[in-house]
Amino acid sequence: MYVIIDTNYLCHKAYYVFGNLSHDEVATGVIFGVLKDIAAIRERFDSDKIIFTFDKGKPRRCKLFKGYKKSRYDKTENATDEELATLNEFRKQVTKLEEKYLPSMGFRNIFSQKGFEADDIIASLCHDLKGEEIAIVSADKDLYQ
Repeated sequence: MYVIIDTNYLCHKAYYVFGNLSHDEVATGVIFGVLKDIAAIRERFDSDKIIFTFDKGKPRRCKLFKGYKKSRYDKTENATDEELATLNEFRKQVTKLEEKYLPSMGFRNIFSQKGFEADDIIASLCHDLKGEEIAIVSADKDLYQ
């Protein structure tokens, strides 16, 4: 069985649960939470065929539909310096997961594409893996389509 993970979903979930964790004044809550979730996912699905998907940059859908996630981007544009610093710290941890920690743990199926969201990549992977047993780990309502 393939397990496809919307890693951004896990990152956001970890941020709200473990966001204040740090080590030597470096934020670690997102990384800790995601690694904890990965261990539970591996155990639950008893699979080492794990695929990680990440959002990368502003979605191309924003160009096609000006109202797409507009409130989310308006909120970022009007954020305070403190909110922007928190967002940047969150993004640093997500990048470290994608580029450093997951590869160093031996994971090779790590996908992101500029302008695409994890759910876009998940849909593409499901198409490519047609006929295989697949579990998707996400809370993204776009996947219901």
